[in-house]
Amino acid sequence: MFVAINQNGEKQFAFHEDKERLYSLAQAKELYCPHCHKHVFFRGGPKRIHHFYHERHVECSFVGEPETQEHLGGKLAIYNWLKEQYPNAYVALEERITKTNQIADVYADFGNGYKFAFEIQCAEQTAEKWLERRKLYAVAGIKDIWLFGANYYKEIPVEDIEDDEIVLRLKFAQQTVNEKDRSVYF
Repeated sequence: MFVAINQNGEKQFAFHEDKERLYSLAQAKELYCPHCHKHVFFRGGPKRIHHFYHERHVECSFVGEPETQEHLGGKLAIYNWLKEQYPNAYVALEERITKTNQIADVYADFGNGYKFAFEIQCAEQTAEKWLERRKLYAVAGIKDIWLFGANYYKEIPVEDIEDDEIVLRLKFAQQTVNEKDRSVYF
């Protein structure tokens, strides 16, 4: 996760703050999960994206699959792009959708009812679970956009392409859901 809160409830961002300060606050147990309010730790380095994490076996609605570097990098890239392209929009990382109790990886509200949730899906997930999550966003009046990680693609051989080009296709389960639900994939 990229967002923690301090003892005053102020948001602390893993990628904006002074890293040594965040390490110190985490070691002093002064950083908390904004969702369950339990202590979080801070990690990162030259080859790892800085982020916060729970202790093992902590029960929290935010805790699911551990976030891979691909997932963290995807969230940060979408967040930064949206902030740059739409400076007047409300853009947030790890925003809780109160109506459905979901946490969007990146949430954007452009005003006039235009609300989007961007989800970076790297861990394997069943088509049923994915459709359930999509329906919850629809109930909340939010358009969901899914960006799938490497686990969801397969490389396919294609003739007449340049040597450095690769063609990727969604795996069968995702293709089937996409054809049925007409979803947007990137």
